[in-house]
Amino acid sequence: MRRSCGTALVTLLVVLAASSPSGAGIGFGTIEEAPAVTKERWREKAEAWYKEGMKARAAGDVENATRFLLRCAKLGRMRIDSKYPEMAFNTLKVMVEEARKELAVARDFLSGEDPEAGMMELKRISRIYFGLSPAKEAGKLMRQLEADPKFRATLKAAKLSEELARAKALEAEAAALAKPPEPKPNPTTPPETTPSKLPTTPPPTHPAGVTVAAVATRPMTPTQRREARLAKLLQAYEIYARLAREGKGTDPAVQADAARRRLEQDAGVMARLRSARAEKQAREWLSLATNYFRAGRFDSARAYCAKILAECPKTPQADQAKALLEGMK
Repeated sequence: MRRSCGTALVTLLVVLAASSPSGAGIGFGTIEEAPAVTKERWREKAEAWYKEGMKARAAGDVENATRFLLRCAKLGRMRIDSKYPEMAFNTLKVMVEEARKELAVARDFLSGEDPEAGMMELKRISRIYFGLSPAKEAGKLMRQLEADPKFRATLKAAKLSEELARAKALEAEAAALAKPPEPKPNPTTPPETTPSKLPTTPPPTHPAGVTVAAVATRPMTPTQRREARLAKLLQAYEIYARLAREGKGTDPAVQADAARRRLEQDAGVMARLRSARAEKQAREWLSLATNYFRAGRFDSARAYCAKILAECPKTPQADQAKALLEGMK
């Protein structure tokens, strides 16, 4: 019975195919369209992609401009009788020249004093011009440099030098805070001004139209200046210590190690460093004590609270540890 039904179905399909015009009017699993309809649809896509690409280009979105214009230009192989693929191709030629100029700038960075900026430019070019020849060149050069031990050493030295400069800038800011602020001039007689020469600049206004009063910055008190100075010196010290540890054998590391040892002679900086480390340790122990308390493991919670009170008694976490101990009583 099954075999007879299957034979009948095959016979029916063969008869339908043979009875159609030219014997090929029925396609199973495929819907065929007239060539004119297909071309019209591709012409519409070409126009839409070209306009999207030019819109992105006008907005400075190079990545999407490249993507849409490449889609449009590839339709030129299909002979769809549209002007847009050729226009997209011509625009892409201009973009290729622009990318080559940017690639030359990246090469200058790589051979100069900022190789890290050069690598960032190569990554950017390979991403936003993806599909164009300059992007392929940028990607190839980037892979070659990443595999070059000499270039990696150069890149590391450049990063170390940048961090060293940042630490020195922090020291310079701390030195400026150590000096007393210059007194503002306070003339006994104000300069004579006529009404016609008075400033006419209106007060700043909010976007909604509300007038905003100018806020005068208060000068820092001596205590605030001292605290700010120590904070900056501590940041510089931590950078120096990290550079000396991570850049062994390099000139920036040697300079950083010397600066670190010099700052270690400052009693205020060392006191601030010990305080910062104590607070960090106290935060970790308090977190453990709190978690143990929530889990009902009160003995462990008491132990960590006791460590905070014994080893970090002057930290803000010590008061919290006391409160947690009181809660367990």
